[in-house]
Amino acid sequence: TGVLSAQPRLGDGRLLDDAVGFRFAVVGDPETLAAVGDGTRSAWEKLDVVVLDQRHDEVVEWVRSLGANAVVIRPDRYIFGVAEGGGDLDRLTDLLTTQLTGAGLAAETA
Repeated sequence: TGVLSAQPRLGDGRLLDDAVGFRFAVVGDPETLAAVGDGTRSAWEKLDVVVLDQRHDEVVEWVRSLGANAVVIRPDRYIFGVAEGGGDLDRLTDLLTTQLTGAGLAAETA
């Protein structure tokens, strides 16, 4: 957390920054991204988060070098947090939602 994000090349040849623009991004393996709850998916949509499920070697190696299966990147390109599984991503998204809106996922889905 708080470390500048790397610039891996995606499977289509673009750099991560070019694919994400100036938005929050979640990058990770498809299994981890699929394991999040509906509230997390809804929050990503409301916050216009770019979700990239990547199997490309350069991206996979970078995420794993962080000891994770997924990473949440801020618009300023710093890492907001890393996740090993869907539950970790749910918690990170709740924290992000709380920091940005003042209300966590429970309030968003109520």
